[in-house]
Amino acid sequence: MPSVRMGKAAAAESSFRTGKILDFPFKLWEIIPTGKDQEQGYLPLLFAQLPREGKIPFDVYLKVKHKDALQPRFIPCCSRGQVFPEEWRRKLQQLRISSVYFAAADAPAAVGYLEGRLEETLESPHRSNLKKAILTYDVAQLWARNFFGSPHGRDDGQLALSLKFIDSFLHLVRQEKSNLGFVFEIRRHDLNLYTHCINVCLLGLAFLSFLGWDEDKARAFGLGAMLHDIGLTETAPEVLQKKAPLTQEERERIDRHPTRGFQVLKSFGGIGYDSLIMVLQHHENGDGSGYPQRLNLPSIHPWARILRILDTYEAMTADRPWRLARSPREALWTMRNDWQRGQIYAPAYLTAFIKFLGNR
Repeated sequence: MPSVRMGKAAAAESSFRTGKILDFPFKLWEIIPTGKDQEQGYLPLLFAQLPREGKIPFDVYLKVKHKDALQPRFIPCCSRGQVFPEEWRRKLQQLRISSVYFAAADAPAAVGYLEGRLEETLESPHRSNLKKAILTYDVAQLWARNFFGSPHGRDDGQLALSLKFIDSFLHLVRQEKSNLGFVFEIRRHDLNLYTHCINVCLLGLAFLSFLGWDEDKARAFGLGAMLHDIGLTETAPEVLQKKAPLTQEERERIDRHPTRGFQVLKSFGGIGYDSLIMVLQHHENGDGSGYPQRLNLPSIHPWARILRILDTYEAMTADRPWRLARSPREALWTMRNDWQRGQIYAPAYLTAFIKFLGNR
């Protein structure tokens, strides 16, 4: 005979299939308030992204875990084609729930849906540039999670979608040219490759605006920056997040990621030569100590010289499993000392970058 708890769960599933909001088979305190990256085939979506009106084209789940359970469960709370009920929205907001979930298989539908909402928001005169930038970041992060994590789903159409986010960022950066502090306000830090890449892209677009680059060049640079670490998707997460020193084999595996990224991206028709080369060379050092080709500064593409600076600064100012984040001042001081000792960075671009950060 099924337990009462299982009976409630079955009733909940039946309610879900009919498109009705659940009479949830758990206590409200069992809902997990924060969203992690992909887990058990589900992806987090910021709760604020769910519209107050309009049907949702994918199933929405809550992540719950009883104190005695070893693993969380994902409980359906709104079926595709339904409007999320206002009553449950209020309850979840009171609980400070930051994320709901959707099945990883529904990622294309979720990205397409949020892209449509983004276009509406960007055209609205009632939203501030900061709010528009935050929404762009949210949707770009979801896109990047899917593009980086699903090799079989990568195609020219998905790549073209990334350019829409870059164009949005670039437009907002140019509108806020005298107040680029918002770039640092909206970026986030976690242990995901794609988040780091989005941060580098956004930081790069702001820096190029400071340098006075034209829109087409900045756009192409932004694409290379957005994808510069895609070669690391073939490296096991436990290696990338390892706290102990890397073995020689692990170090060599990581050192191959610029070459792997170049090989992955060169098959796409929408990526130009300059963008590809900056991906291949973004770990080259001016003194020839970098990888994978050990080039000296004159042989390093100018875009890769800039990306080397942006990539280093963004990585230093974020927490890593083996160290805490450095302050912007500490990061710049370290980079300046590294340049003085080994001429790692292009001096003209490093000087300009320091001035850029001082003007924000």
